[in-house]
Amino acid sequence: MLVLTRIDNRLVHGQVGITWVSTLNVNQIVVCDDLAARDALQQMLMRSIAHKAQIPIEFLTTSQKEQLQKLLQTQRVFLVVKDPQTVYTLLQQGIPIQKLNIGNMHFSHGKVPLSSKVYVDEQDVQYFQHFLTTGVDCFVQDVPDMRKERLQDLMPAATHTIEK
Repeated sequence: MLVLTRIDNRLVHGQVGITWVSTLNVNQIVVCDDLAARDALQQMLMRSIAHKAQIPIEFLTTSQKEQLQKLLQTQRVFLVVKDPQTVYTLLQQGIPIQKLNIGNMHFSHGKVPLSSKVYVDEQDVQYFQHFLTTGVDCFVQDVPDMRKERLQDLMPAATHTIEK
């Protein structure tokens, strides 16, 4: 069962690996990121955080949908990805993402603030609009004890800023 999908460009760090895991009552973290799935150093760092939370962690590429589907059949999964494009790819492959937490998308050139920790460009906005129109429950929330901000409430300001 897929409990929650989170976009966080830092992937698994203390906040994700400890705070979110304990709140969600999951028994498996899955990082779906093509680069991290091939980077032993990144994996070692993320494994140490998962180890502190006493939870297994898997690293998959976006093309490993069968492995992800098998885990979803037997585990309570917290899926962590780096960007909206990965969410879009997984949805296109039939992964049942119903809840999407947008936690952290750093500023870079051409991006505008959606919230204090989420910056988007035109492509991100298009992905988010697709998620909303297909019924994905999308919200911005840094940590579980913070108030959820509905993505659809934040989108008009970002869209207007990008169009300028």
